[in-house]
Amino acid sequence: MGAQSIPRVEDYTSKSQRGANRAERDDARARQERVREVITKPSLHFEWFETIEPAEEEWLVHEILPKRGVACIYGGVQSGKSFLALDWGLSIAAGFQVMDVETERVGVAYIGPEGTAGLRKRIKAWRETFRDQLDGERPSFALVGNSLDLRNATAQDVGLLIAALQENAIVFRENGAPLGLVIIDTFATVTAGMAENSPEGMTAAVGALQRIALETGALVVALHHTGKDEERGLRGHSSLLAALDTTVEVTHDRTEGLHTVHLRKQKDMDGDRVLGAFRRCKVDLGVSRKGNPIVGAYIEYESAPTPRASKATRARVTDQPLLKAIKNTLSNQGAPAPKHVADVIGRGVKVVRRDAVQRQAAQMGLSRLAVMEGASKTDKDRAAKEFQRSIESLIGQEIIGQHKVSVREMYIWLSKGS
Repeated sequence: MGAQSIPRVEDYTSKSQRGANRAERDDARARQERVREVITKPSLHFEWFETIEPAEEEWLVHEILPKRGVACIYGGVQSGKSFLALDWGLSIAAGFQVMDVETERVGVAYIGPEGTAGLRKRIKAWRETFRDQLDGERPSFALVGNSLDLRNATAQDVGLLIAALQENAIVFRENGAPLGLVIIDTFATVTAGMAENSPEGMTAAVGALQRIALETGALVVALHHTGKDEERGLRGHSSLLAALDTTVEVTHDRTEGLHTVHLRKQKDMDGDRVLGAFRRCKVDLGVSRKGNPIVGAYIEYESAPTPRASKATRARVTDQPLLKAIKNTLSNQGAPAPKHVADVIGRGVKVVRRDAVQRQAAQMGLSRLAVMEGASKTDKDRAAKEFQRSIESLIGQEIIGQHKVSVREMYIWLSKGS
């Protein structure tokens, strides 16, 4: 239908003088708006079966960081996640390798309202350490220390950040590379006041990250914390993990002073592999005006320690009855992870409900772990606590995995090699 065919409201206005009622005029306006929408909206692009081919994969860091989307680097307190993110950002901006892996050089904006004084010292330490390798080149890197509110896609600060990044696009290019990576340190800082454990709050905040990625064309990497139980991964509602393309976890062995880097999730690829490890190295940056020493730090990589083979292959004697109940339940009732949790657990992974395991334990007569019929309140409480302790023990030994959707909906599966 061409624009000339759109009914004019004026036609109905003149008709009203000959008896057309208000309903007819309102109907005319509604039809006019619908036709205008059809004309102005872009047409949908259809790809037909015979012509569909996979897109060529593009990476900022080969098979670690994709070129676009939303990713996350996370870990516990003092795990070293900010050290790692800053090193990766500076290395990508300079065109250096990351953990012996080739990178694509792009401009990097590091959003760091949390602890900018420390970040400045780390950036200078990196600059002094790798000055010779830079060979006069200036990394296309910028630090943004402003406090921002990125709790939802329509927040004013989201628009301001996108506009500022677009306005500075020419500066990134003049420094040698177009903007391609935005690092947010930390997710909690820019979403202060958000209800992390609610699906609505988390989904809205993730929407802000996705809007930044879409409108800038850059990969957005948010730094985030683990919860009180670090074994359960990212803090907050599970919709965060489901929405991410890539997750990288950083752990810290305080005894050895070693930080280990794990790739936990990679969309459309096998994740869950150790990338390597690093140590912090101090650098003397001179003295302050008051004569106090200024010390910065950068990181040096090394091979990750080999995990003990027994950790994920053999349950402790006290946990073996529950493991047997889990295996029996998986054998009889196991099914692929449901769609709403498949991105978190893994597509095709066989899972069972936790309450089904508890029922299986009762059928096996495991009174120590299951609430048996006719048991006293004391025995019921003791069994519930022992069941939970044994579940956490198996998770800690990396024999099983567990994902909680709600108190009444929890899934359990066997880890690889178990």
